[in-house]
Amino acid sequence: QDLGVLRFLHRNFPDLALHASTQMTLTMAEGANLLKGYGVTRLVPARELTLPELIRMRRSTDLEIETFVHGALCYCYSGQCLMSSLLGGRSGNRGRCAQTCRLEYEVCGRKGYLLSMKDMCTLSILPDLMDAGIDSFKIEGRMKREEYVAGVTAVYRKYMDRYEALGREDYLRSLKERPEEFEEDLRRLEELYNRGGFSEGYYRGQKGPSMMAMDRPNHTGIRIGRVEKLSGIRADIRLDLPAREGDVLEIRGGSREYSFTVGGKQLGAGAGKNRLTVNVMPGLGITPGLFVWRTKNETLLRQIRETYLERENQIGIDGRFTARVGEPAELAVSFGKYRVKQTGGTVQAAKSSPVSKERVREQLSKTGGGAFFFQHLTVDCDSDIFLPVKSLNELRREALSGLADAITGSYRRTGRAAGVPEEPAVRREDAAADPDREILVSAVVCHPEQLDAVLGAGAAKVYLDVGCFGLKGALEAAKRIGDDAQCYLRMPQIFRSVAFDIWSDAVLQLADSSVAGFLIRNLEELAFLRMHPELAGKPFGMDDQMYVMNREARRMAEEFGAERWTAPVELNEKELAALNLRGAAAVVYGRLPLMVSSQCVLRNTLGCRPDDHKVITLTDRKGIRFPVIRDCEACCNTILNSVPLSLHDCAEMFRSFGIAEARLDFTVEGAKETKSITEDFLRAYRAGEEVRPVLTGFTRGHLKRGID
Repeated sequence: QDLGVLRFLHRNFPDLALHASTQMTLTMAEGANLLKGYGVTRLVPARELTLPELIRMRRSTDLEIETFVHGALCYCYSGQCLMSSLLGGRSGNRGRCAQTCRLEYEVCGRKGYLLSMKDMCTLSILPDLMDAGIDSFKIEGRMKREEYVAGVTAVYRKYMDRYEALGREDYLRSLKERPEEFEEDLRRLEELYNRGGFSEGYYRGQKGPSMMAMDRPNHTGIRIGRVEKLSGIRADIRLDLPAREGDVLEIRGGSREYSFTVGGKQLGAGAGKNRLTVNVMPGLGITPGLFVWRTKNETLLRQIRETYLERENQIGIDGRFTARVGEPAELAVSFGKYRVKQTGGTVQAAKSSPVSKERVREQLSKTGGGAFFFQHLTVDCDSDIFLPVKSLNELRREALSGLADAITGSYRRTGRAAGVPEEPAVRREDAAADPDREILVSAVVCHPEQLDAVLGAGAAKVYLDVGCFGLKGALEAAKRIGDDAQCYLRMPQIFRSVAFDIWSDAVLQLADSSVAGFLIRNLEELAFLRMHPELAGKPFGMDDQMYVMNREARRMAEEFGAERWTAPVELNEKELAALNLRGAAAVVYGRLPLMVSSQCVLRNTLGCRPDDHKVITLTDRKGIRFPVIRDCEACCNTILNSVPLSLHDCAEMFRSFGIAEARLDFTVEGAKETKSITEDFLRAYRAGEEVRPVLTGFTRGHLKRGID
């Protein structure tokens, strides 16, 4: 996601293939193609894309495409989530997500795990994904056990290979002829991990409660029986599927779930029977009829370990050992295309006890915990030879070392590319602020009342949020601004193909409008502006979601042609000073977006209600209330922080950093509050006055604390 890392790697290692993560929120080939000049060879698009969108992407780029096919889904677009970061200081953008979406929330009286999504399983649509031209499939295995990774991978490998071998028609016929095999493999996947079953993700364009795991945010397991009778503390369970010793079962439906590990005595007459008994704690509300679920299938996990994990850190190789009296001993080893032949000392005739083939094989096979083990080893030697154990060990060690060098050497790079010039360092004094230079105070507005308020307060620059106004509404609002302020359009946070086409149809209107420029929030919007020369005269800035986290990324923003970039909200005071904000913008007020989601919390709980209030409230388990802005036209939600960021007393600090623009982001504020806040920040950042805005509560974000 870090544009600076991308630029640095390509400058210093131009032959290194780089993959653009799903964290970059790429939704179209047009955006991804901008990265080809920076060494990107593969993109992992946003998981929210549909199959038709991926097919369109495939037709528009020669980059490799990698998509997720199985595992956990995030409620928020990857790369756009600040919830864990702002609430707990652990940034998902740095791989430290605390999974706040798996906690309990309430919306309009409905409680549950309202942001927790089912895991994705695409086994049933695998042929469609393969036919779409996707190059690589990704399994989400974060925080999962090794048996999960091996077991899931094996199932997908099996059906991918079968489809490639049979072709579409015969493959589909084979599923119809042997449906029980496919169902059994699906059940294996469910046993390894599922959250209330699976969904197929967004590939078919579906959304809504069928994709959610609102009743339980963790592993559900599979239902294998029910409580048939209760005698005191003894529960008799009738099994629909066999249980084995070591399985973990749960009785659900009482006042509290009861979990236990199956022991031999509980299985009664013998393993595999359809009954077991267990002593349960009193007071749990367990009654006959409650279902029993298995959350750990020990037999399945053991089978996976035995099949795939015994040699989990070693590579199987082939070997051939040859020994003839009077000739050097020879060990040839191979792995794929790599072959190494190592010779040792001259083989001597045995004077008394010759070395047997079995002894030679045993000694050469002692690879210990090294990188290799002998999958196949042929021993061809005379019957009367003498070979010291020391010489066999040395021969094996040198042969395996040579094979490792051959494999790794084929991937080795020489380091920094010759002729890559060193770029001049950015000096801290270059950012020194002119104490007499004014900081421009700008405002993002989401509805007409806010627009009137900021104009009345005297804001010099206004951004119309197109996600709230709509493109047509924003163009109409722009006419009202006239010469009172600069008018920019803040483009949508997510810019998928539908929005791309709508904006393309409106290019002439945009060119002829009073809109002075644009604030872009993703690479697709940069591509859009580049593709339409009619808009070349209108400058653009980069919003904070484009993550100029370091000086390399700042240089990339300049290469993109941005007139201005916005400091990321995850940097602290020390990091902002080191970055050098000369000429940049900084968000100094606003309810920061915690999540932007293709889901809708209202639709998922009470049903789709586009005519209801556009702003609803999400309440967490502590009673903290988060506004949710619903964009029913684009069918997405933006969850805002419970309190606004307010850096009203940091004007001198930002002036010392060299910023050119202090931005106020208005979302749910009314007209009166909007005007008052704008006037306060104008006094603080323009006139240098000390102000204390009347706020019911606010946060300084990461300015002082930083993130983990």
